[in-house]
Amino acid sequence: TTTLYISAITTNTTTITINNHIIIMTITYEEALSTLQSMFSPQGYTQQQLDSVLRHFGGHMENCVECILVHGDGSPEELIRKLSTLPAGGAAAVNDI
Repeated sequence: TTTLYISAITTNTTTITINNHIIIMTITYEEALSTLQSMFSPQGYTQQQLDSVLRHFGGHMENCVECILVHGDGSPEELIRKLSTLPAGGAAAVNDI
C-alpha cells in the first residue's frame, strides 16, 4: 500500500511524504501573487492590493487567502486600510477583520 502524508511546514512550502520518501514543494512569491490574482481579480482586487496583503502576511499565501475570504464582500480598499491594524499572522489576524 501507498502511504501519503501532506503537511504545510513553512511559508508557501508543502512537505509530502509518500512511502517514507519526502518531497518538498515550494512556490515563489511571484507564483503566489499570480495565483492570488487569478483567484481574486474578479472581486476587484488589483495586483498592487494583493501584493500589499501578501507582504503583510510575510508571503504566507494561506493566511492571505484566509484574510481576503473573511473580509468577504468588503471593498479591497477597505481591507488595505485595515491591514495596518491587523497583526501579521494567521487566524488571530483575520478574526479582527
